[in-house]
Amino acid sequence: MRYQLTHHSLASASTAAWVIYQKYVNATPLYRQEKDWERLGYSLSRTTMANWIIRCSEDYFSKFVARLKTEMLKEKNSSLR
Repeated sequence: MRYQLTHHSLASASTAAWVIYQKYVNATPLYRQEKDWERLGYSLSRTTMANWIIRCSEDYFSKFVARLKTEMLKEKNSSLR
């Protein structure tokens, strides 16, 4: 069974992770990724990929960033003492 990132989404976790990886690690813009998906035989618009990135950042990464910020502030406060 495939894990869906959001309700009614066709995005699998690995597909969304690949899009995010390509965009932020390999600096591949969404318009180029859109063409790559087309060459593979899939119709995947850059708007859809952008929505996946936004949704992942809201649902998953924001919790991680908030926790990271808390831990960094603890570290900063302890080093000031």
